[in-house]
Amino acid sequence: MAAMVSQRSSGRQLSDQLWELLEPLISPPPPAKNGRTGQPRADDRAALEGILFVAEHGIA
Repeated sequence: MAAMVSQRSSGRQLSDQLWELLEPLISPPPPAKNGRTGQPRADDRAALEGILFVAEHGIA
């Protein structure tokens, strides 16, 4: 799995192969609420890559 989680080659934390395995496990976005606005949902892959980055490097 360490080979699949790499930032060196493409600037991504997750390889495309690993993302294909994980993507179906992520819940779909909730239905839109009438008349309510808010922060748009972040890209699922970008959010997961952020979590992995913090888990690996920490936050000062």
